[in-house]
Amino acid sequence: MATFRCAVHQSTWKRDLEKALEDIGAWGYPGTETFSYVVQKFAGREAEFKAMLDARGLQLAALYSDDNGYEPGSEAETIERNLGIARFLQKLGADILVYGPGRPRPDPALPEHFEVVAHTVNEIARASHDMGVATAIHPHWQALIQDRDDVTRIFDMVDTKYAKLAVDPSHMVKAGYDPVEVCDTYGEIIAYMH
Repeated sequence: MATFRCAVHQSTWKRDLEKALEDIGAWGYPGTETFSYVVQKFAGREAEFKAMLDARGLQLAALYSDDNGYEPGSEAETIERNLGIARFLQKLGADILVYGPGRPRPDPALPEHFEVVAHTVNEIARASHDMGVATAIHPHWQALIQDRDDVTRIFDMVDTKYAKLAVDPSHMVKAGYDPVEVCDTYGEIIAYMH
């Protein structure tokens, strides 16, 4: 039987980290998910961020990496940035890197865009796995991996021993496909859900 932990994402508060943590903690939730800007802000000061969470009874559940490249030539920078996120998560005792590849969605979305993301995700997911952090791809409205065919395409290209799925039913419905079908199809590799 699966064990579920419930956390609140900080997207409602944009970059008002203090207010987000205050509200989420006051509401009694045990965890929170935040964006990659927190890594930039607290890199080398993880203990300070951990103290902010602890003071509100919160744990970091995941971190959303929202600035990932899909253009050829962006791989090395994207890999290094996301491995920095994975190291940050490891230091905070969190184990999910939510990977939101390719915003805005290119027009057209070309095979080489998917090849770049697949290569990048494979590198990040293997290395983060060694840190105890799962990398989970998040199909997202107006992103490279948006449509149902995009989900099939990317998961046919990545090593699912390491690369996992972060399901977000709202984005899937908005893109016109059934999140329940996706969960049925990819249930073995779902690591996280929004």
